[in-house]
Amino acid sequence: MFWIIASLIAGAIMLYFGSEWLVRGGKGLALRLGITPFVIGLTVLAFGSSAPE
Repeated sequence: MFWIIASLIAGAIMLYFGSEWLVRGGKGLALRLGITPFVIGLTVLAFGSSAPE
């Protein structure tokens, strides 16, 4: 039972930091390309988050 709860907590922590990394990377990409972060969110991040499905 301990390992199940520990795995759940570890997964939630990794999900949080992974999403933070994705958003910060997308924002940095938008700044480098000179376009708005909104456009990156609609295209690149939307594709990247739905690609594993």
